[in-house]
Amino acid sequence: MSWAFTDHGRYVAITCGGRWHLRSCLRLIEESGRWMATFQRDRILCDIAAVQGPAPELDRYVLGVRVAKILGPAKIAVVASREFVLTRFAMAVINQRGGNVFASIDFDEARRWLLAD
Repeated sequence: MSWAFTDHGRYVAITCGGRWHLRSCLRLIEESGRWMATFQRDRILCDIAAVQGPAPELDRYVLGVRVAKILGPAKIAVVASREFVLTRFAMAVINQRGGNVFASIDFDEARRWLLAD
């Protein structure tokens, strides 16, 4: 899995590609936390629409717990393929632990949600 960060002023954008891999996702979360601190941002737009699955439910749980722990109350919008958004499991895990995450298959919808105050 690969990713690139871009600072957009009000938020940090992350564009991901490649094949789903839990360890890579966990590294991405750690790196995201550093970017958030460096640029003093509290919002992330993460585009994983090009990431190829599958992503097992256990991976989604582990990912959700880590996002909640590392990124805390950051507002996070995720753009994903239908395959990844279908169950919304990771999103539920994050939000139940105090996070603020929204997932959509539509980039514009996710960005609007992220920028709404």
